[in-house]
Amino acid sequence: MKDQNINEIPKLNVLVVDDHPFQCSGLRSMLLEYNFIQSCDKAFDGEAALSMFTKNHYDFAFVDVEMPGMNGMELSKIIRRKYPFTKIIVLTGFEKPEDIGVFFDMGVSAYLLKCYAEVEIAKAFVALANGEHFISEDIQEIYDAYIKKKKGIEVKQKGELTKMETKIVTLMCDQLTSEQISYRMGLSKSTIDTYRKRIFKKLKIVNSIGIAIYAFKNGLFNSHK
Repeated sequence: MKDQNINEIPKLNVLVVDDHPFQCSGLRSMLLEYNFIQSCDKAFDGEAALSMFTKNHYDFAFVDVEMPGMNGMELSKIIRRKYPFTKIIVLTGFEKPEDIGVFFDMGVSAYLLKCYAEVEIAKAFVALANGEHFISEDIQEIYDAYIKKKKGIEVKQKGELTKMETKIVTLMCDQLTSEQISYRMGLSKSTIDTYRKRIFKKLKIVNSIGIAIYAFKNGLFNSHK
């Protein structure tokens, strides 16, 4: 079968589930700009999402991970069991290795970081239309490590930074705090703190001076401006 491109994707009915109204509405508006999106509903929690499934058929469901009450993982399990033909796209700012592994083990179709959504959603739709999975580049490295660990293969920490980690390093060099970086990137402070720990571990650096030296040697100062 010939691979489909973005202009050949059939009409789709989509549901967006996110407990942040602004992000939920923003993603819905972004999706409706694609001519292959026939309808796009939204729900602010898992219970509301399941109620909408009883009335409508959805080809895709964008599901946030951290939500009050029923979280994204619990919701995804129910969707997979009751509506197996709906493809689930996890869209989140969280990237715990164990969560990513569980999501893919249960059969989700894609895992995207919110901060990359605008540039990656189209790629995800094309991949899924061609029967493939899609995963953000930064998430791929974490997922690969999860698979190796699951198979009992020793995972060696790479020294290269991902695009997300590089972005955070440049912001750290601007002397921004974790709170300020989280606001700038639209991620939680805990997610930024996790990134910082991973960066220090990868580069075998123990303080901000080491980060500054690394950034200077690799031309990262002001590279985001």
